[in-house]
Amino acid sequence: MSAHERTDIALTDRIGRSIFALAWDIRIAHIHAELADDHKIRVGRKRVARLMRIAGIRGATRGKFSSRR
Repeated sequence: MSAHERTDIALTDRIGRSIFALAWDIRIAHIHAELADDHKIRVGRKRVARLMRIAGIRGATRGKFSSRR
């Protein structure tokens, strides 16, 4: 197993824990920011997105906008 794969496993674990801390909003940008700010881990948003996709973690989606008039 390469060092990159070991780092991916550790990051996926951190992302999983971050989601419980940010249960109200699991957007990739917020998880990326929390990893950088709280855990001092510098990693790209695309890598966070890839790891979330592999782990089966889905980000928050916006609801449909409806204007009732």
